[in-house]
Amino acid sequence: KFSLRIVSKNKEPWISKGEFLVKAIFKLNKISHEKSNIEEDDTAIVISGTKFVMKFEKKNISLNNKSTEKEINFYKKEIKYFEEKLSNKNFINKAPNNVIEEQKKKLNEALNNLQLLTEK
Repeated sequence: KFSLRIVSKNKEPWISKGEFLVKAIFKLNKISHEKSNIEEDDTAIVISGTKFVMKFEKKNISLNNKSTEKEINFYKKEIKYFEEKLSNKNFINKAPNNVIEEQKKKLNEALNNLQLLTEK
């Protein structure tokens, strides 16, 4: 597992919104952001002490529609599942607080991921 430190003049919104996914894909422990006076389009990324400087270009990325549609449907089902679970009074009354909070966290992650996939 690694930690990711991003040094940038501006915070990249897609990283913040999709932090859960970025952590999961790259098996990161944490992601931290630092403001710096490096060139406007440069971002330094430090992974376990090794520094990389990257240039970001603003581009519209065309995603595979079938793949995206499957992911959207998956997150819609996840959201429905967690909403039903959290609206079940029996579950709320019997489950420990940490389990309820974990379910709320998973619901929020699914909502955020769905929003990322459906943004244009």
